[in-house]
Amino acid sequence: MDRATINDVHLIKDLKPLAKEFNMKLLRNKEKNAHIRAIASILLKKERIKVTAPLESITRDDVQIFRK
Repeated sequence: MDRATINDVHLIKDLKPLAKEFNMKLLRNKEKNAHIRAIASILLKKERIKVTAPLESITRDDVQIFRK
């Protein structure tokens, strides 16, 4: 996603297509951050991204995208 901040990410427009791509279902009544964490976890497990910093304090520069 080409979003600058988490506030720019939209649940239906941005996260729903990603969830569908990974055969995930978005849960009702969950906040956007919960869905972002779940999708990020899948991206890490499928080795589509690599994080070069501790997970507690990640910045945009700490994430490397391997394939889209």
